[in-house]
Amino acid sequence: MKFSSATVLLWILSFTCLLHLASAGGQVIPIDISEHMNFDMLGLNPDYPRGEVKFADIPFTLVEEGFTGWSSGNGGFGGNIYPGTWTMTIDVGIYGVSKVYTLLNSGWGTTQSGWLIVEFFGSSGAYLRADLRGNREIRDHALLWTSRIDSPNTRNVFFDATGRGGRPNVIDMQTFTLPSEFQKQMLNSVRITDRRQPFLHTARLLGVSVQLADKVTHFVPYRVKAVAYTSAKSSGSNTGGCGGETVNGVLSNDLRGSRCSIVLEKGQWAKYEVTTDRDITLRILYRLATSKSSTKLKTKFGVKGGKLSSTGATKGSGQGFDRYRDFYSKNVFLQTNKVYTLQVKAAKGTVHLAYIDLVPTVHFVPHRSDLRHIIEAEDYHRAVEHTPFSNALQVRSHHEALSKYICDRGDGVEKGFALNLTDSGHSWYNAPGCVITMETGEALFYDLSVLYNRAVKFVFSLSSKQSRRFLRVQYDKQDIATIPGPGKGVSIYEQVFTEVVNLSPGMHEVRVLADAGPIHFDYFEIRGL
Repeated sequence: MKFSSATVLLWILSFTCLLHLASAGGQVIPIDISEHMNFDMLGLNPDYPRGEVKFADIPFTLVEEGFTGWSSGNGGFGGNIYPGTWTMTIDVGIYGVSKVYTLLNSGWGTTQSGWLIVEFFGSSGAYLRADLRGNREIRDHALLWTSRIDSPNTRNVFFDATGRGGRPNVIDMQTFTLPSEFQKQMLNSVRITDRRQPFLHTARLLGVSVQLADKVTHFVPYRVKAVAYTSAKSSGSNTGGCGGETVNGVLSNDLRGSRCSIVLEKGQWAKYEVTTDRDITLRILYRLATSKSSTKLKTKFGVKGGKLSSTGATKGSGQGFDRYRDFYSKNVFLQTNKVYTLQVKAAKGTVHLAYIDLVPTVHFVPHRSDLRHIIEAEDYHRAVEHTPFSNALQVRSHHEALSKYICDRGDGVEKGFALNLTDSGHSWYNAPGCVITMETGEALFYDLSVLYNRAVKFVFSLSSKQSRRFLRVQYDKQDIATIPGPGKGVSIYEQVFTEVVNLSPGMHEVRVLADAGPIHFDYFEIRGL
């Protein structure tokens, strides 16, 4: 493989050890990629594994029926169909990943480089690129064109000597050891780029799993996926599937949360280690679902190795395991470079936990030359709300039908969920998401902590059904802009820029006031000049 940085030797040596101890290190988490499947691998061989399986002690969750694999070319097979470059991006969103495992083979196959590229993207800039070649890291699933693997980073994990048409069929597993900088940030995504050429090469993928570094410590403020626990206790029988090595997991239908939630039954717990590079006070938010309102989740927090103090008990909504809601516990204070333990425990009933948000009580503006700092509309610190959400579902626009369950935080502020944000500036960040509907006279307040002098512009992502809808923006109670809604419909979000704002060190307040609503507010960005 070819890499963009000098990591080849580390990659090869790490894999050589892994051949003998495949599960050494932290827990392994299968990634749900069912949304990408477009090809029936069982049509090639009905004996291909499916469901929750383990290959060389590495668990995978494979699709069981329908489309069971991904193939470039929209799943096209045979003939001169859909040649060209095809890309598939797998969202991961897990912190502290050290290794990634893929089940990749090819149809046909070429020994040339540049036909199949796998890239890994970290949340703070970490990056790895690998070039897979036939007869080296990948080979034809039927051993007709490229028939061998010569890389220490690939091993055969399934072999059927009499597959389709009497030919052997194989599944091979690749192991990617990520550079160490990935362990201090989130693995945002894995991107597979395939230069499909029928009768020459096409990629086929069955499964992906990631392995955490041993004893991951999460750097916060950050979102911590529930499956990325440091330790856990479960009395249930785990299959090595979605929940990881210790705790049972379940695939979630929560559009806003992790695709995988952990299941904690009464008495079961999970612990997470967190640290920070600055003194900070955080709000802890839990994204969970319960089937009974009497269900109770107890949480504790404290310095690692010391006594953990209670941060409160959270009762579930009782609206079912398909209705995830956000719940806050007490604020916690972290000191620079100390390691803390956060424990969640099901004290009563069964809890499905998707993730934990450790949210600062103020928004810190980072000191970066390429500053593009996003603050979601929903992450306000105070609000003036005249039209609180009622107990009945209100559907004012296309993105509010699911609001009561997806975006509501129980504070009365009217929120909606946008399934397809069409703002082009949002595609590089995190769509879809929650938006806030602001009526005339309503306001949102955001506290900022600034360390350095900086000239910036505020960029607001807005939509409105009608023109002549306006938000007024204040910085430290002084008007800095009146910005209009696009007036192109509630589903059309556009970016609107303020004039230059000079930030200075200290605590500051940004106010967003609706002078003429309704107007739909997704996020604002602090963009450096």
